[in-house]
Amino acid sequence: MAYDFDVVRVIATEHMGAFEVTDAMKASGWVGGKWVKYHTMQSWADANEIRWKRVVTPAGPEDPMCFVLRASYEGTDHFTGHYPQKTGIVTCCLYGQYLFKYFETDNLAERTVPGSGSPLVYTLNTNLFVSSNGLLTSEKESGINSRGVGFCVGLPADNNGYLGAEILIGPW
Repeated sequence: MAYDFDVVRVIATEHMGAFEVTDAMKASGWVGGKWVKYHTMQSWADANEIRWKRVVTPAGPEDPMCFVLRASYEGTDHFTGHYPQKTGIVTCCLYGQYLFKYFETDNLAERTVPGSGSPLVYTLNTNLFVSSNGLLTSEKESGINSRGVGFCVGLPADNNGYLGAEILIGPW
């Protein structure tokens, strides 16, 4: 039986936050597990409180900050920009164990020029990075500047096709 969500939370330390996506992301949508980075952050005083507006945009191998928990098409998520009259507010996660439905299955060479690369291999306890598509990968695509984001803790073959990841934002 398949799971219902793009990202399944196994254990989280509740380091989550509400972020807004850019207009481009609102227009195109996103999948759960898409890695993002800060686009803008603004703060202002409101009585005795400080208010924050944090806007995120897709990230690449060198600058991932957190990932979007839910996809823009999941019916249980009422705070997305894909459907009319939605806010574009998403939950982003920083730490914890998760199962990811969407992750890279082919290396960068294969994705760039089909037939020139190979399938990726995921091994327990090895580093995970973010691809040029903003998805988890076992490949360090941009060399020394790739930011590690976690470790593989569950193989897709053992988890209904989902990749298990312990997310511990790097770099390492």
